[in-house]
Amino acid sequence: MPPYVAQGIDSPTKPDYFAYNPAWAQVRSEHNYHVAFHDIVTGGMSPEAAVDKANKRCEEIFQKFEIKA
Repeated sequence: MPPYVAQGIDSPTKPDYFAYNPAWAQVRSEHNYHVAFHDIVTGGMSPEAAVDKANKRCEEIFQKFEIKA
């Protein structure tokens, strides 16, 4: 337990990458690649089609939360 306390209190901390862009949080909450695996195993979808579907959904999410520089 002491190493965890030391790391959490004494060490510098930084937020996870998904704290900077809400799209990451939504992608993580939707589990797109887990859904793709489920589509392959139970739905009989080809792996290529399942990954394409997951990538397309991720792109839709990131377009919705586009950060303009």
